[in-house]
Amino acid sequence: MPAPRSVSEVFHDNTFYLPFSYGLVLLPVVYFAVPRLLPRYFSTSKAKAWILTMVAALTMTLGSLPVLWDFFTQPHSAAAWASLDASLSRGLCAFFITYVIHDLVLGHFFYPEHMDPWSGYFHHTLYTFLVFNIVRYRISSLFSMVGIMELPTLIMSLGCINKSLRNDALFGGSYLATRILFHIYCIYHFYLSFIPAGRPLGFIISVAVFPLHVMWFRGFIKQQLRLHRQRKEQQKQAALQAAPKNPEPKPKSNRPARQNKQQRRLSVSS
Repeated sequence: MPAPRSVSEVFHDNTFYLPFSYGLVLLPVVYFAVPRLLPRYFSTSKAKAWILTMVAALTMTLGSLPVLWDFFTQPHSAAAWASLDASLSRGLCAFFITYVIHDLVLGHFFYPEHMDPWSGYFHHTLYTFLVFNIVRYRISSLFSMVGIMELPTLIMSLGCINKSLRNDALFGGSYLATRILFHIYCIYHFYLSFIPAGRPLGFIISVAVFPLHVMWFRGFIKQQLRLHRQRKEQQKQAALQAAPKNPEPKPKSNRPARQNKQQRRLSVSS
């Protein structure tokens, strides 16, 4: 097992510190420039809160594709993967760390109402530590490979920025495919590859993160069931309002019958 890098070695590696430096400078520029360039779509604090997440999700999704291709075309196990610590992967890890740092800082000052304690502060702090140590332990390609799991985040961010782009079915399907099924595959494959090779970190991280993905997916399913019940109730109410209202029948008066009886009595007496 290769010795882990020191913190100094990580930051002296130009494949890490250059993307890290670019991310530190460019991401705030993107956050403040996009609403000025596209005010129609970024006029609310909610839309602005998703700018960095959209950029990071797009970058990680696209960046994962060549790494995935390399991984699945390798004939050997992940532990012996020649590109386990590729320069592209270290750069993606560095960029992702700058994203979570900026989202924490900018979110605290500019969109605190959209920073969830669990999926925001806790998640970002945890991933800053995890991703940096993934680089230190020379398995950066494992993280960049699972960058495809940011695809549902990209779909969700587009829907939050523009409601017309919201597609819950597409989000749910991509989430199930990447963060549940593909994640299970990674756990299984990492166990077979890394445990016998004495490199358990990738397997441990994948197992530790999986319950978080399951919890979020459970919340999404509960939300969809609630929305389905609301739509059914709204349709029921709309059908009742659209149905024609039949006027209540007027009670029949027996006064004419009484008058007829009186007339017959008069005619008989006469």
